[in-house]
Amino acid sequence: MNELEKTNGIVSQIVTQSLMQDACVIIDQAQAAAYYAVNETLIKRNWLLGMRIQHEVLKDKRAEYGEQVLIELAKQLTQKYGRGFNKSNLYLFVTFYLNYPNI
Repeated sequence: MNELEKTNGIVSQIVTQSLMQDACVIIDQAQAAAYYAVNETLIKRNWLLGMRIQHEVLKDKRAEYGEQVLIELAKQLTQKYGRGFNKSNLYLFVTFYLNYPNI
């Protein structure tokens, strides 16, 4: 291998390394933005669910009525969307809304 081939190989490695570093920065920033957007969306979803449950089911209603509605809602949401919508979580959404009513 002559000197020109060696130099070209070194330059190629430097360019590849620089490109790799830039690619990692781009990917990391995109992932961070995506995680932020997903978290923000889930927070809004949970807050809105808590608000609707509080205003339409729990407020000024009999405790037994609200309990039955939440049990049925949790069952249906879990069937449709999978875990994460059990009765306990629905109550947590309400608590979240009550603690932060002005989001």
